[in-house]
Amino acid sequence: MNTVRQVGGSIISALLVTVMSVSARDNGDMKGIETSFLVTSILVFLSLAVSAVLMRPKKKCGRKQGKRICPPLCRKILPILSSQLPGNTGAAAGRSA
Repeated sequence: MNTVRQVGGSIISALLVTVMSVSARDNGDMKGIETSFLVTSILVFLSLAVSAVLMRPKKKCGRKQGKRICPPLCRKILPILSSQLPGNTGAAAGRSA
């Protein structure tokens, strides 16, 4: 992970210096710096949006206002796991994992 972070930082730095030098060549030094900061701001906001989508909390099985809330995978696994508990007798007790 540390290596990926260093390589990614190097690639982004090279990209921003390239954007700055191309924009500065055509429009002047200050315009190149402004363009580089604009590209950096866009990348930061895109990264925040992607991380907000990827970091959503996972749904957990439980109860909410008297209703049972379970993701589909949980509904399949819970009966199997509960049948493995010692002393559990019921319809699901005969199943094997």
